[in-house]
Amino acid sequence: MKATRFMGRILGAAVVLAMGGGAARGGEGTLRLHQPDVPVGTVAFTLIGQVTNTPPDQSIQFGYLPTITGLTGLFSGPTEDETTAYFTFYNDTTTKAVRHNGPMTIIEREGTTTVYYNVAPHANFADPNSFRDGQAILVMSLKHQVIVDTTTSAFSVEMSNNVTDADPFTKDGVDWILGHKHDNLQWVLSGQLNAAPPPNGYFAAYVVKAHRD
Repeated sequence: MKATRFMGRILGAAVVLAMGGGAARGGEGTLRLHQPDVPVGTVAFTLIGQVTNTPPDQSIQFGYLPTITGLTGLFSGPTEDETTAYFTFYNDTTTKAVRHNGPMTIIEREGTTTVYYNVAPHANFADPNSFRDGQAILVMSLKHQVIVDTTTSAFSVEMSNNVTDADPFTKDGVDWILGHKHDNLQWVLSGQLNAAPPPNGYFAAYVVKAHRD
């Protein structure tokens, strides 16, 4: 997915973005996009996922979005898990620093987050790559700090994501877009290390919109 392709679609279709979740109004042939109304400082979506680390410096985090503010019908069936989730994510990160302070290990990473829309959900935690199938609808650069309690094996993460690309997608006959370039999203994440990887850990998070372009 390239920004030029996205901009070309906007210009070619005379797109007008709809703020506040309403449809854009325009003449015949106008592509009408809906965007969830997510005020700054409120939760944009939530995440459930796992992490797998590959020494010496690679880490991937992957999972699904059980809630997205302003969207409903996020699962294809009554069982709400990764196998039925229409929206998944995949973080590809590189470790930049590891430090220690008593029982705490502090890890700093940088990389990319991609959110995907899957018309036919089929993700499986046994196959991390299954979470990056489908249409990439939101791409973000990321920086995060992981704090691991080596006594309890619990960990927390503060993550900052800046949107670098956003692509429209069609769900239930409606054209949507989840953000704009330069939007900033802040992750608040809690997890538990796995004593017998893979995966190396399990986590859940909520994501707050911190800045709107």
